[in-house]
Amino acid sequence: MTSALKLLQVTGVKQGSVIYLRSLFILFLFIIFLEGCSTVKPILPNNTFPVKAGDVGPVASTNVLQQPFTCATARAGMGEPLVDNQEEKGQPVYKQWLFLEFKKGYSQYCGAPMSVVYYYRNVDGLFVQLSLEQIQSKELPEDIAYLTQGNGDKPFVVRFERGVINRFIYGVTGLTAWPIVDNLDHSIGGIDRTLWNKRLIMFFLGGIGLGHQQSGGLSIKLLGENAAENRHFISLFNSELLSKGYLLTGSSGMGTDTSYNLPLLGETAVMLKEQVVSEYGRPDKTLGVGGSGGAIQQIYNMKRHPALLDGMIASHLFPDLLTQIPGVGDCELLEYYFDRSSAKMSKGTSFWRYWSHRGLIEGFNALDGYQSRYSVDGSGIPMMADAYPGSSVCVDGWRGITPIVFNPQMYLPFIDNHQVWLKHDAEQLSQTHWTHWDDGKNIYGSSEDGFAHRTYDNTGVQYGLRALRNGDISVDMFLDINAKVGGWKASKDMKREYAPYYPYGALGLGNISFGSFVYGNIKLTSASDFIKGTQNLITLLPDSSVPSTVKYWFGRNDKQSVWSHHNGTADLGDEIAPRTKISLTAIKRAKEAGLIFDGVWNKPAISLLLYLEPQLNIHDARQSFVFRERMRKANSPLSQFSIWGLMPSGNEKSDEKQLNVMAVKAVTELDLWLSEGRKPRTAEDACWDKEYELVAQEDNKVWQGAGHRESRLREGVCSKAFPIHANPREAAGEPFTTELIACPLKSVDVALDDATYGNVLFSTQQQNYLKKIFADGVCDYSG
Repeated sequence: MTSALKLLQVTGVKQGSVIYLRSLFILFLFIIFLEGCSTVKPILPNNTFPVKAGDVGPVASTNVLQQPFTCATARAGMGEPLVDNQEEKGQPVYKQWLFLEFKKGYSQYCGAPMSVVYYYRNVDGLFVQLSLEQIQSKELPEDIAYLTQGNGDKPFVVRFERGVINRFIYGVTGLTAWPIVDNLDHSIGGIDRTLWNKRLIMFFLGGIGLGHQQSGGLSIKLLGENAAENRHFISLFNSELLSKGYLLTGSSGMGTDTSYNLPLLGETAVMLKEQVVSEYGRPDKTLGVGGSGGAIQQIYNMKRHPALLDGMIASHLFPDLLTQIPGVGDCELLEYYFDRSSAKMSKGTSFWRYWSHRGLIEGFNALDGYQSRYSVDGSGIPMMADAYPGSSVCVDGWRGITPIVFNPQMYLPFIDNHQVWLKHDAEQLSQTHWTHWDDGKNIYGSSEDGFAHRTYDNTGVQYGLRALRNGDISVDMFLDINAKVGGWKASKDMKREYAPYYPYGALGLGNISFGSFVYGNIKLTSASDFIKGTQNLITLLPDSSVPSTVKYWFGRNDKQSVWSHHNGTADLGDEIAPRTKISLTAIKRAKEAGLIFDGVWNKPAISLLLYLEPQLNIHDARQSFVFRERMRKANSPLSQFSIWGLMPSGNEKSDEKQLNVMAVKAVTELDLWLSEGRKPRTAEDACWDKEYELVAQEDNKVWQGAGHRESRLREGVCSKAFPIHANPREAAGEPFTTELIACPLKSVDVALDDATYGNVLFSTQQQNYLKKIFADGVCDYSG
């Protein structure tokens, strides 16, 4: 614009004249025209390793290039995604000019140029980025910290590389010598490796993501522009690990907060290691570290990509995802039965209002008097529950996750930062099927209706069978539960969630602007639906938040459900609520893809069991023992898997610090285990108390009786200190390993004759009703 004004002055047009103003206006329109018509030359991913500075990394041929797909490079501080096409493939990329916005093109690969920066650790323990001037001058900052490595003290300087591989953001950190010499070619000869201990640690992140995004929130913390401030153990700037010479690496494509498509995440991990190898050379040992979904990834990768990792450290362990889904799906079916069915008419009107009684059926921990996080009025009673104060893992743990996993119309446009699609192409979001199975449609396949095959099944499951056998519930109560609990409707028949899950973003209003909340919901649905949804939402809130007069005049209660009951078959009103039958195609393809842990295991692993049962956390303590029992069943060497039990003190900050200490200890022990080729005594099974003091450590002893439930076994000292619970399927009679996603069936007549019900006697009428409920048969766990 300045050049345009000079042009007017040169031509002799007087400032302020009519001709001047007209000319200025015409030039303004011309500039707008040029900005709007200009296109950007596409920058495509490279197809070789190493990825060099300025390049975008390769994309695997197996990557299905899911759309819509939200880029996260801007959120990570790497700039807007690079334009790679003008054919309307992928996320639109815009350029701002004054108050105007011009479309530059589209980004299908969400690319960003690979870049390298350097940090030093100061004496206060903080990482500070080095400027180019500091690097070129070779003068050390006055407050730099030193570390002892090799031949004396060395400046604590870290190389931080970031880029995009397989559409996902990645990062690599490691020590580098001072002064810094980097030829920017980033090949093996161009990177200083003198301080590397020849060990690589790969971080795997947890969370629950449904795909269609380049990065979840946890991954942004690991890889974003503030990565150097991350004080969690899983951090690319973990000073304890860096100071020992480890290379640290991770990717948003190695986080289940991004997606639970394990083959896609596994392929990304393989490609990231290839990048490291092409730059630094092959590590002597590669250690995996991660929790929850990060543990699931490691277990999967050990089987499908055996050369990727040499050993594993897993916190908050689950053996796999698919054998957790039955419990997730069962929880809200059971809670709806307890809260809204005629169940409370059995054995006294208040029986199911006690959470300990619900726990008999759900199997998970359930506590009377617990202050539920879903209690909005301070009573301790979860929202919409017909119960006394208290809660269970089903509510305080899994609630809210069930619709995310099951309902194709339940998605998180604000949490997953899909705002660019909301603004420019909301229809793509609305037409996408949002479930775990649809995210992995290339794994599970799809039916003629376009929805992915699901792996959930509860046909033949006898909820509460163990409680019946133990005399905790009557035959009539047992029959009533199983007649009315039902299952989940087919994906094509599921409807949008009710309040409090709709309007979208209602549970996270503190993280988005009110304007974005209103605008986004109206674009995704309609103004009418948004208003009705808001009316339903406000009546669920306590009077302290929304006055009763406002609720009276503006509220409504026709579409409210914490259970998603309108998507369950119990809502159909049948005498016998239909159960859900699995897709045989899905189970076949899931097994072929290696998504169910079969117990075959032969590499060193340490499970950090953080005991969270009193917090009703989804990461229940039984999972590490389920893993071990599957190993026992598969005749795998049990010595290859250690369990370290950690009892929290109750001080959140102190416990997080201690978990970091224990994780570093686990890395040290695992490294020694791998180096010596045998398990050190200090890596054996163990547990620590809430004062962080070691209670006991010895394989085949301290956890005796946990999971391997034989009466001849004396309970170990750690087993006593860390009691474990069950889940709905174990409470329904499935063996402890709970490795079935669909059970084989036997007739009710056979079950009545083979001691399935123990010493429980059924009248003729009750037997006939049982046969009516289970017309296809009941689960046969005898095999």
